[in-house]
Amino acid sequence: MNKYLKGCLIILGILLLCIISIMIWYNYTAAQRREQAKIDTVKYSEICERTDFVTEKPYVTLTGFDRLEVKKVRFLLIRQGMAVQDTLTSPQPEAIYEYMSIQIPFAAFKKTDTIIMQISGKHEYFFQLSDFHHYAYLHYGMMGYLGTYDCRFDDQHFLINGKASNGQLHKQDGLATLDWKK
Repeated sequence: MNKYLKGCLIILGILLLCIISIMIWYNYTAAQRREQAKIDTVKYSEICERTDFVTEKPYVTLTGFDRLEVKKVRFLLIRQGMAVQDTLTSPQPEAIYEYMSIQIPFAAFKKTDTIIMQISGKHEYFFQLSDFHHYAYLHYGMMGYLGTYDCRFDDQHFLINGKASNGQLHKQDGLATLDWKK
């Protein structure tokens, strides 16, 4: 065999071996990062659940309402059976279509608090929001899990009128009256 061909094959073999080694190393470390992310999700979620206050000013979505049914929205912040804060808002008329998002106007409230929304217009509807949670949001980069996190408000999972929800307030689920002083 030609010595140049033999030298090229050796160099090509070494290069191929290096590429395969890098691919094996990358897949191995990626698998380790995925396993660490699973462990950290549980660990950091427990830490995030210890957060006492919601400071994110979450949105809730009204669905099934028309323009005449949403003239005023009143928010009551209830803490240990007492009204702590009361806010009245008027949504923009052009913003009311099939659904609309309304931001809860309180700068901060405890996760154990209850928020009562009173929607006034042609009729009155009451919604009781409670059981708020935070979750761990893991940070990822181009190469996978980075090992860092932050706590984020879970705006899709809380109770509306005592039932699990996805963050949407459906007109048919609204209560005609609500006695929050129980």
